[in-house]
Order: sequence, then C-alpha cells, then structure tokens
Amino acid sequence: MITITTYILHEDSFVKVDSNTDVGLIADRFYIEGAIRMWNGTEEILGLEQWDLVDQLWSYLLDGMEELLDGKGETSFSFPDQPLEMAFKMVKGNGLLIRVGTRKYIVDQKEFFSALLSAAEVFYGFLVQCDASALMQGDKVRLIKNKVLEFQE
Repeated sequence: MITITTYILHEDSFVKVDSNTDVGLIADRFYIEGAIRMWNGTEEILGLEQWDLVDQLWSYLLDGMEELLDGKGETSFSFPDQPLEMAFKMVKGNGLLIRVGTRKYIVDQKEFFSALLSAAEVFYGFLVQCDASALMQGDKVRLIKNKVLEFQE
C-alpha cells in the first residue's frame, strides 16, 4: 500500500498537513518549507530528510505525473533547493520505477497515481486557505485525475 503525506516545517519540527492543520503555521507563504513522505508498504521512498520547498516539490511531482500520462515514458526533476534528483519511468505491465538519487523502487502505477493525487488534494486544500493561487493547482489535480481515468481504459 502506498501512502503519501505532506509535512510543513514549523519552527524546528514537522507538522503533518491534513484538513485540521492551522494554516497560520506557515511563516512565509512564498517559501514554504516541508517534506513529502512516501511509503510503499514498509519501504520509505521519501522521508523528512528530503525536506525542501514543499509547494514547489508538489508542482514538480504533478508535472512529472502529467508528462507520464501524456505518453512520455520517463521524466525527472531536481528538488527545488537541493541537488537531489527524482525520476519516474514506466515499466512493463503496471509498474512504475521511482528513482530518488541512487535509490530505486518499483511500485504499482495505478496505486501510486491514486495516492499521489489524493495527497495533492489534501495539500492544496490546506494551501488554498492562505494562497488563492493554489486553486489553479487544485484544478490541475482534477485534470490529471481525468487523464488517469483515460490512461487506465
């Protein structure tokens, strides 16, 4: 089972983002530090150690997912503020190869896309409370959901 959760950095600790998270914890809405934790069962793909500008990281993840769904077999990007590369590659069957730096993981495409979009909705639902431009990213999440449905047909 793939689980994806967003955290924001507040003072010296990470706070999990959910529907009850206080948006006042964001010190600077133009420089939102945080992390995206990804797990494939008990295997951690991304953790708190890879914290960065979490709103930009979410944009990169969604752009990458959209590229895959538009037929690009693989895509990659670097984290916003550190020299860490993350890459995705479609593999035979329903697999998705995820590379974070030099570590590699294979996950189920459908499960990954579903978990990623659900986590993105939670994050942008939170972010829109302090930044109305997050509505555009919410629209992008809905557009990608439609592409996922078309892709799976």
